[in-house]
Amino acid sequence: MTVALHTGEKVHIIVYDSVHRDRVKRILQDEGCDMNQIDFFEIPTDDVWCRDNGPVFIMDENQQLHVTDWGFNGWGGKYDYKLSNEVPKCVAKSIGIPITTIPMINEGGSIEVDGRGTLMAKKSCILNPNRNKGWKQSDAEAHFRRYLGVTNFIWLEGTRGLDITDDHIDGTARFAHGHTIVTFFREDFEKPREYDQLKNATDANGEPYHLVHLPLTKRKCVNRDYGFYINYYVGNEVVLMPSF
Repeated sequence: MTVALHTGEKVHIIVYDSVHRDRVKRILQDEGCDMNQIDFFEIPTDDVWCRDNGPVFIMDENQQLHVTDWGFNGWGGKYDYKLSNEVPKCVAKSIGIPITTIPMINEGGSIEVDGRGTLMAKKSCILNPNRNKGWKQSDAEAHFRRYLGVTNFIWLEGTRGLDITDDHIDGTARFAHGHTIVTFFREDFEKPREYDQLKNATDANGEPYHLVHLPLTKRKCVNRDYGFYINYYVGNEVVLMPSF
């Protein structure tokens, strides 16, 4: 991933300690990477999924950059998490920008924001008692409104226990440029009514979204019938997609 990305953007890597940093550095140098494009943060962690437990950056009303520190509890207590929960604080301290601590359990992959006031999420993870016990939808929306500035919500039901994340939105639907949502074909949804929700969804201005469909893999994958390509990353020069 770093080899593919570093020519178009800075790559920031969390390593456990100096020994780990030196090993990763040697590997990247052997691959011909420009090390001026790569930053290292020495932070002990419990796991590797930085999209879920890492820092989320926001701008306040004065255009001041902040790190948001959402609570992380190992996807509802399924795995160790105390070290991973400290990552946003450690990153904010290292780069010297303010941190906003949010009293809510929320993984990065459990929300999608279109940048124009709409947030997309699934109830199966955010409103799961293993994250935010006793919360109603209105409780979650109040926090998203306050800390992310969104005003419009697309909630899918999701499926608890489908995977360790309890069915994150980033594996089902993603916002793209314009009024676009990238998702599956209707027949590939575990709950086809969720596709209908996306098809009928509107943005913060009441405008409908255009759906772009990606197929599932043709081959079966470990622990599930088929793999999906929705969980991609858009870089400055490349798009990284899963390979099955």
